[in-house]
Amino acid sequence: MLLPDGELTEDSIFAGLVAGSYEIVALDASGCSDTIAFDVEEPEALQVLLNEVNGSEVGQFDGSIQVEVIGGSGIYEYEWSLEGNDAFTSNEQNVSGLAPGTYVLIVEDSNGCTVTSFDITVEAIVGLNEQMDATLNVYPNPATNYVQLEWSMQAHWSRLSVYDVRGKLVHEAPTIVAGNNLQIDVSHWETGMYFIRISNESQHQQIQFLKEH
Repeated sequence: MLLPDGELTEDSIFAGLVAGSYEIVALDASGCSDTIAFDVEEPEALQVLLNEVNGSEVGQFDGSIQVEVIGGSGIYEYEWSLEGNDAFTSNEQNVSGLAPGTYVLIVEDSNGCTVTSFDITVEAIVGLNEQMDATLNVYPNPATNYVQLEWSMQAHWSRLSVYDVRGKLVHEAPTIVAGNNLQIDVSHWETGMYFIRISNESQHQQIQFLKEH
């Protein structure tokens, strides 16, 4: 008998149990019994974490996305899609040879549970000469209390956004002050990887850094 909601049965296998605490009571023909208690634990929720995104020059297939999947049970299955392009698909965890665009990953575990990632954008990179003028650096990396962001004087950025590995926007500056550097206070941010994205009407740049205690 499986408690709390069991009936007497000769079958010693109990399947399809939800997470919770249970007891099994075993009875023999003489009326003797023994009881064992156990817990069925629920696996952690499936999550897709973004590790790295590399952009691609327009008309080329140089982009790549690297992700980490946590939670769930057993072996994961992956299904990538590209917004506006039904012909693109991939069953790999990490994908490369990507054109600029917005990608989405669906992950399914061995229990049939699924999770859909946030939109992951492979940015369109401008030509080589313009790209060299827009060199972007961040330090210290890893960071504890602040990060200093610097770019070349030729670049004129109008917006800055910072995302965590789950794709959540954690910081945004609608207008970047004149000059070629900006300091961001990260002292109260959680430990983990973050992605800084700066842009203007024609260009996008992205760089990542690690926040430590």
